[in-house]
Amino acid sequence: MSGIYGMAAFGALFKKKKEPSAGAAARDREDEIRKNVLDDFRGREDAIHAREAAVAAREERLEKERAELASRIQELAAGAATQRAAPAREARQKEAPARSAAPAASRGRSIRELEQHMKSLEEELEKARALHRELTALEKKRAEYLERLIGFKTRGFSVAKLEAAMGRPTDELDKAFRAFQKDVDTLVALAARCDRVDPFFSVEAGALKALCTRPEAIADVEKGIRELEARELAKRKLLMDRVGKWRSEGYVTARFERLEGASMGDLEEAILQFDADIAALRKLGARLDALGQAGAAQAAQIRPMLADPERLHELENALSRLERGQPAAVDAAGAGQPPAFIEEPDEPPAPTDPAEKEARDLIAETEKLIAGLDSAGTDPTSAENLLRMAKSFARSKNFPKALEYAGKAHKAASTLKK
Repeated sequence: MSGIYGMAAFGALFKKKKEPSAGAAARDREDEIRKNVLDDFRGREDAIHAREAAVAAREERLEKERAELASRIQELAAGAATQRAAPAREARQKEAPARSAAPAASRGRSIRELEQHMKSLEEELEKARALHRELTALEKKRAEYLERLIGFKTRGFSVAKLEAAMGRPTDELDKAFRAFQKDVDTLVALAARCDRVDPFFSVEAGALKALCTRPEAIADVEKGIRELEARELAKRKLLMDRVGKWRSEGYVTARFERLEGASMGDLEEAILQFDADIAALRKLGARLDALGQAGAAQAAQIRPMLADPERLHELENALSRLERGQPAAVDAAGAGQPPAFIEEPDEPPAPTDPAEKEARDLIAETEKLIAGLDSAGTDPTSAENLLRMAKSFARSKNFPKALEYAGKAHKAASTLKK
């Protein structure tokens, strides 16, 4: 920095030398000016040097303070670590005398004290063993409960209640399983009652039996079965009242004695057939009345048969003989000889009535459809009951009714197939 000011001063002097001199006074003035300029330059240079020295000293002081601060931080960190380790070190120092004193203390004990100490240890060990046995038994019991739960679930029962109870204490768990077993026994009994309900109500009974795996549905199932059983009794009573009415009218109802304990469908089919037989008997009675006085004696002989549907074919055969002018061929006991057409031929003659042909064709088609349901494992009872009615009407030659029930049977079977 001083070199720069010096070069500037010499430049100024060199420049002044080239200028022309105005005399001695002028030169003196120039010398004084040059001297003042040089002094000023030197003063400024000294000030700059002083400032540079001050800056250097300040930087040195800051560096020293930085080093002291770093050292202090290290000391503080080391002190903190020492303080954290102090408790553990003091604990070890305290334990060391105790450990070293233990053998001496044990050596100082009497034999009686040692025996008591051993006995206390044995008692504690026995308590631990008893607790282990208790925990093992509890674990085994829970495993047994879990196995029973899986057994119930495998049988199809809803076990949501038991699953919710598995985390409870064993006494509550035992109580829950006893209650569930009671519900299962009730459900099994209800399912058996559903099986005993007449097949006429098979759809309703099947729906109730499907609920016999859910303990929460016990009340609904019991109510439903009671209603079905009441409906069955009412239906059976209604059918038997019709039988009683026919009996009071003088008709022979012996065929119903053979149907004691029969299903509702069989009983209803028998009643429909009996009703159709009575209608046929009334028609035969009208033909018998039409014989007039010529066949009155023979007509009186066979007239009692008008009250017995079991002798319908026998009566028809005897009446046909009377209409042709032949004897009725009724024995003394009134049993008559069974006509040749009582036995159905192996191959019935082709029907001449269009309604008969349509009814028999639909019956045959429905039989095939029901056979397919049976082989597929579907219960065709409802369709079979309707088909039996159709066949009954066909045997009574009531072909419009036979066609009607054959159509119902076919529709029921088609619905089951879907």
